[in-house]
Amino acid sequence: MAFNSIVGQDKIVMILRAMVRRQRPATTFLFCGPYGTGKKETAVQFIRALNCLQPQDGDSCDICKSCRKMKKALHPDFRVVKPEDGLIKIEQVRECGDFLVLKSTEGRYKAILVEDADRMNAEAANAFLKTLEEPPANTIIILLTVNEEGMLDTIRSRCLRLFFAPLSLKAVQDIARQRGIELSDKEIKEHHGLTGFIAGELFDHEVVAVRDRAFAIFREILSGEPSMPWKDREEMRQWLEVALTFVRDMAMLRVGMGADVIINTSLALQLSTIVKNRDVEVLVECYEKLMNINKNMVYNLNKSIVFNYARSLMSETFGRINS
Repeated sequence: MAFNSIVGQDKIVMILRAMVRRQRPATTFLFCGPYGTGKKETAVQFIRALNCLQPQDGDSCDICKSCRKMKKALHPDFRVVKPEDGLIKIEQVRECGDFLVLKSTEGRYKAILVEDADRMNAEAANAFLKTLEEPPANTIIILLTVNEEGMLDTIRSRCLRLFFAPLSLKAVQDIARQRGIELSDKEIKEHHGLTGFIAGELFDHEVVAVRDRAFAIFREILSGEPSMPWKDREEMRQWLEVALTFVRDMAMLRVGMGADVIINTSLALQLSTIVKNRDVEVLVECYEKLMNINKNMVYNLNKSIVFNYARSLMSETFGRINS
């Protein structure tokens, strides 16, 4: 059964299964919560169950033609929308509208899944609002976001909001066992922390690789390296998210917390060296400024301006270190 793969979100699964049983789902959903909590997988399994030809107790059968096509991402009545160069643009929203007004070809419902819905630019958000005001019959729209506050209130108010809580360490361990992955307790904890900031699947080894590259860039900026480190806005956004974990961890270390409470456990010694003798208030201010940049990424911030600002902020907060 498809919903059995969802770990740590029992209440949400119960609500969605009840909708499948009655075949009376809401039209528009907002799945919000940190990265790595199962929002996308839950959305896909929900749509899969709704369009299943032989649903069983509010879940999909896994074997019918519709389920097999969903599993292979080939279902003609389901479409996923993702940011392009860090933004969801009006052309993508218009394509969604054109897709939803067409009659479903195989399933009961036409379905749209929008990842990082808070990254719609102003034009796209206003166009999307029109679709939400008068959605076509038998359609399902699911928006995913880690930044609910970054969305228009008028969009949020038209959605059924389901909050995905951060996974417990036990839930993370259960997922690891499901996937046959052997990780030490330390590795599990580090993945658990990082996936709250990095857009990626739990236990994807790229999560740590992204973190390590971000830390290399972080040190280069602190040492005064002048080169532009990001090839595009998406890389810039990702670096900002990971840099937040570095500053957060350094603040934790400065107030005397041990390595057991920080996210980047394998970098504890290096972070301690960088943050030596820095005031906690300065670290908190740095964190808030980085968070503000990240929230404003939807406004198509220029890479060079962000880089110069980040370099100035890092120098002001930490001084210069030897690379």
